[in-house]
Amino acid sequence: MDNALQIAVVSSVISGVVVILSKILDALFARSQQRRERFRWAEQLKQAQVTEVLKARMEEYPKFVPFMMNLERRDLRQCPPSEIRELASVINSWAYGRGGLCAESETWAAIQVLRKTLEQLAESQESPERIRRWMHLVVNLLRRDLALDPVYEIPEHELKPLFNKIKGFMTDLQKEQ
Repeated sequence: MDNALQIAVVSSVISGVVVILSKILDALFARSQQRRERFRWAEQLKQAQVTEVLKARMEEYPKFVPFMMNLERRDLRQCPPSEIRELASVINSWAYGRGGLCAESETWAAIQVLRKTLEQLAESQESPERIRRWMHLVVNLLRRDLALDPVYEIPEHELKPLFNKIKGFMTDLQKEQ
């Protein structure tokens, strides 16, 4: 083979390899770009979801907190059991409505424990003081969901048993499913 033909073949092979490498690099770059865009889209979607949940909380929580404050002002010892059951029913309705759907799981569980504790009070199996502790915790958790500071000071030695009860409630719910 003559020298000119060898040079032509080698240069064709080299340019073919360069074209193939260029196409491979283009494909890798495009794939990397797609991954970046997908990640950016997922982050924007998460941020939009967080914003929507916060908006829903800002609409729903103010409807429930006045109920909780009125409940705290009541003398539960003087309330007839039917009225206490009605209060528990209002709490249950809120918990299974839009407000409960946008609440953090711990907050929702605390609301359910408060409801159950009210039902136990109606059966004379619970004390109004424990109801008040649960109400304070629920209001603090609702505020925590909105990134606000707590309103009520709850001593550390009282918090642990309350949160243990919440965890137990959540565990029981998971077992039921």
